[in-house]
Amino acid sequence: IPEELSQSKAVLEARLGRPIRHFAYPGGVCTAEIKRWAKTAGYLCAVATVHGFNDQGTDLFELRRNEVGHNGNLWLFKATASGSWDALRGLAKYLRRRG
Repeated sequence: IPEELSQSKAVLEARLGRPIRHFAYPGGVCTAEIKRWAKTAGYLCAVATVHGFNDQGTDLFELRRNEVGHNGNLWLFKATASGSWDALRGLAKYLRRRG
């Protein structure tokens, strides 16, 4: 796997004529070993499939993501991108439990 990470990066850089700096873990599989290999291959950061927002303390090789598709609904896109959607879901969950 370490060779595959380095070789695929080199192939993409040669074909595109620009540096490849970011990596997405195939299938979202992110282990300490794979993170180390991505760093060694020369990537600056990598995204996993963990839902959430990133801050200054987030590991650059375990960046979180948020799905923002919502079939073209601009309000839902804005709510998701801002973090409001997660807050609204949390409130709804709380209210359901409260009965």
